[in-house]
Amino acid sequence: MRNTRRAGSPIRGFTLVELMITVAIVAILASIALPGYRNQIRKTHRADAEGAITQDANFLERYFTENNCYKSKGADNLCGTADDANPTLPITDYPTTNPRYTLSATIATDGMSYTVQAAPKSGTDQANDPCGTLSYTNAGVKSASQANCW
Repeated sequence: MRNTRRAGSPIRGFTLVELMITVAIVAILASIALPGYRNQIRKTHRADAEGAITQDANFLERYFTENNCYKSKGADNLCGTADDANPTLPITDYPTTNPRYTLSATIATDGMSYTVQAAPKSGTDQANDPCGTLSYTNAGVKSASQANCW
């Protein structure tokens, strides 16, 4: 900062070079911090989706406890027949406002096993998450597109 005198009064202020150096430093710091911040936001949304998967899996386990089948039994009241239907999951989009994941369940034809999946919605920043689709099975197996995502 310059401090020169003209006619007895001090002139104080920043030079253009000092301001440009400050702007450059702020831009460099922002370019370093922003990608890390976005990755943390993705990890937070992924953790939320993992919680939603767990809620849907708990729903299916309660359903199995009551019905001895992960599917809704049809008119024949037998599990694993052609007239069985999948129960409606309590959570299909997560979060409910501005959803970033679509949740679905694939239930085996015999009604004895399932896989709950959370797929990132296209058009959201979560679609850029390297972990991709998260899965959870009735055996407790957790998987994703790459390791260390759960």
